[in-house]
Amino acid sequence: MTSFYFFSGFLFSSKRSASDFVYNKVRKLLFPYVFWSVISLVVYYANRYILYGTIDFSAPFYSLVSTGALASNTPLWFFFSLFSVSIIYYFIDVYVQGYYKHILILGSFLFAFLVHNRMQILSDGNIALGLVYYHLGYFFKRLLTEKKDFPDIKILVLTIVIFVLILFFNRQDLSFVLLYQRTGSFLLNLPYSLCACYILWYIGCKIGSAKYLVLIGEYSLTLFASHRIILNWIYDPIVRYLNPHIPYYEYMLVGGSVILVFYLILVLLLKKIFPQVIGL
Repeated sequence: MTSFYFFSGFLFSSKRSASDFVYNKVRKLLFPYVFWSVISLVVYYANRYILYGTIDFSAPFYSLVSTGALASNTPLWFFFSLFSVSIIYYFIDVYVQGYYKHILILGSFLFAFLVHNRMQILSDGNIALGLVYYHLGYFFKRLLTEKKDFPDIKILVLTIVIFVLILFFNRQDLSFVLLYQRTGSFLLNLPYSLCACYILWYIGCKIGSAKYLVLIGEYSLTLFASHRIILNWIYDPIVRYLNPHIPYYEYMLVGGSVILVFYLILVLLLKKIFPQVIGL
């Protein structure tokens, strides 16, 4: 998840007016958020009725206060969080200058650190930590524009070494930015995630012309928004019914393949008939 915040910050610009910037984020993040929330509710209710013959209409809404997303599609917390981070950072960049901006972001990180062991309110801890990665992505872009000899293979090697050392000796939760991580050190999560982002960025610079990788990256939010619907409410009950004793590795292998196929179909269809909901 860190890479989404990081690269969103990398692409950030405050040159637009506030109204244009907010409208753009509403169109690209909030509109898909609402669309995929409604779709998930329909599929979830159908799932409950088919399996149990009854529907608790309020159940999906219990998680809304804590995560900012419905329980029928919990990954959508990220759409809400990234929208909030983008809007907050826009006004920080416009109205807070110099070292005060870095101090404010440090305060955001300390807030995230202090609240990471308690239940969040509208994903506030994730938003606070997301601001840190968003800011670092923006700062990283400014560094690259000033230093023309990037990417540097020596820095890449150092980055990989740090990443591997943390991975082996203090393994981090692969969710990266979720503050209820159960493994690894919260403080080491920051350099670990930054190293991962740098490695991804370096690879992207080298193979940016690969069309299939560009496709996956360009529409990755569609995969993020739809995979829970496909996996939990469609694929899982069908597989459990047809083969209740399916081995875990087979379940994951087939499930991953099903999600990717659905993802490609969704992208191809939505790109032509309803591009507003794919979350570019």
